[in-house]
Amino acid sequence: MKISITEQFLWGLYNIKEKIIDIDRIFRIKSFRELVDDREFWRNLKKKKERKQFAQFINYLRKKGYIKIVADKGLLITPKGEEKILKIKYKFLNRKRRIDGRWIMLMYDIPINKKRERYLLRRQLQYLRYQPLQKSIWVCPYDVFKETEEIINSILISKFVKIFLIKEIKI
Repeated sequence: MKISITEQFLWGLYNIKEKIIDIDRIFRIKSFRELVDDREFWRNLKKKKERKQFAQFINYLRKKGYIKIVADKGLLITPKGEEKILKIKYKFLNRKRRIDGRWIMLMYDIPINKKRERYLLRRQLQYLRYQPLQKSIWVCPYDVFKETEEIINSILISKFVKIFLIKEIKI
């Protein structure tokens, strides 16, 4: 039988009341807090509430498609979840223009059977603030060379992509 937090709270108060044997003590109490000064009860109630909130949060992530719950492996991050994580990572990235004034130019020719990888690459380039010159040519004035290589290696498309450092660009 499932008991709500409210019912647990009320049941705990009832148990505390049963513990008080000395009726005179009830009349000498100065505040409600003194009546329910059972620290173990409050600690357990807080833990149960935190567990419930955590379970709700996990369920929310599962419904959004960011994680999967697999019986023998536990929690797994889905591709949608990985993309969300990378988006957050690159959102907080400290971008600075390159000191040498050069731009990073990225060119790719990804086959049609790797449509998902091409889509992921474009999304990640947008997060790094690349600008498209054409559909398959992107440029960026920021020093994100290392992050760009990480993306290419993580998507496993390095043989379809070329990266250049260029001195001048006219957009």
